[in-house]
Amino acid sequence: MTIKQLSAATFNDIVGGLAGYSETINISLEQLEDEVVETRLYLIKQYSLKNMLPVKDLMHSINCIELDCKSLDKCPCDKGS
Repeated sequence: MTIKQLSAATFNDIVGGLAGYSETINISLEQLEDEVVETRLYLIKQYSLKNMLPVKDLMHSINCIELDCKSLDKCPCDKGS
């Protein structure tokens, strides 16, 4: 299940659970996706600190990301720091 699918399912559960109690939901799907990602990262950190998650399981090669190898001199970031 992807983060978007998990967030959508959770959002639907929240909306369904609040049916009749509230007419306005103050949470967006994007905000819920961010919360899912933060919770996932928190759990990974806690499990790894307790040695419940082997570090080797956290290291995977990512071979399918396209990189743009431009010069760092063209970076729009703040160069004053």
